[in-house]
Amino acid sequence: DWDLATGRVFFSDRWKKMFRYDGADIGKDINAWFKRIIPEDKNDFHAALKRFLDGGREHFQNQHRIICKDGDFKWIFTRGKIIKRDETGKPLRIIGTHTDITPMKDLENKQREYESRLQQAQKMEAIGTLAGGIAHDFNNILFPILGHTELLKAETREDDTDTRDSLDQIYSSAM
Repeated sequence: DWDLATGRVFFSDRWKKMFRYDGADIGKDINAWFKRIIPEDKNDFHAALKRFLDGGREHFQNQHRIICKDGDFKWIFTRGKIIKRDETGKPLRIIGTHTDITPMKDLENKQREYESRLQQAQKMEAIGTLAGGIAHDFNNILFPILGHTELLKAETREDDTDTRDSLDQIYSSAM
């Protein structure tokens, strides 16, 4: 429950417990929340909040990480709604909720990891298939070389050692 005019916020005991804080650990102004948002998430969070407060959205929704008392963090899905405005329509009071979505984010990360592993396995399978095809093509080329080398060697005189040595080298290289 956020009073925009004063910056005062009511944080429920459940909210404090979710992040492992005691009542005395949390201030009573909006900065007590803002300063606990992970630095990498602050720009997106504040941009979404500004759009909401400027009237760009009826409801506020954002996913970001909050630092817990022990230094760990939790992924939070934040929702908010303006419940009081002044005569010009300017927001005066917002209520909202935080939902711990850390288990869902962990599952999403595992899914991305498994998808990455699957893609890697598919790449390796494709490379294996390609290598098998190349090996087959090389065998198709080398088989006639080996066969003709054996035929030439059989037709070559025993005393023609230079030719026989060359044919042995061709055969050995082809093997």
